[in-house]
Order: sequence, then C-alpha cells, then structure tokens
Amino acid sequence: MRDFIPGRKQRKAPVKYDKRRYKRRNCIEIMFGRLKDWRRVATRYDRCPKVFLSAIALTATVIYWLLILTLVMIPILIIFLSFWEDIFQNFLH
Repeated sequence: MRDFIPGRKQRKAPVKYDKRRYKRRNCIEIMFGRLKDWRRVATRYDRCPKVFLSAIALTATVIYWLLILTLVMIPILIIFLSFWEDIFQNFLH
C-alpha cells in the first residue's frame, strides 16, 4: 500500500502523491474511528486473524446499516408521523 500524504512545502524535491486519493482519505479515517468505537474490534479479543477480520466485516456492516437507517428511514418516519398527526387533528376537531 502506498502512502497518499503530500510532502512539506519547504521540501526541495516535491513528493508525488495522488490528490484524488488524498481527498478521499478522510472517509477511511472516519471508518477506522467508528470501528474503534466497538470494543471487540478495538481491543482485538480474537486471536485468529480470520475471526478478527469477520468481526471487522460484521461491525462495518452494522455501521453501514445504521447509517442507511438514519439517512433513509428517519425522513420517511417524519413524513409518516406528520401525515397521521394531520389525520388525528382533523378527527379530533
């Protein structure tokens, strides 16, 4: 794996790096931060590498599922609840 960190500006010979990959690097760092929130992955209870990688895969799946749930389902729930609130308001009056 190559590094994608740019060199310092004072450096005489500039270091080549991929600017597109460097800009996307924060997504990977955020994901590692989220994975470290899960105790089993952060402390690495599993001794076998296959079990540890499966724990990472399962954790990443749950994180992705929760992200999709919050981005997709909450606006749908808000619309649904506002619809029923209007119906109950009309029913009570």
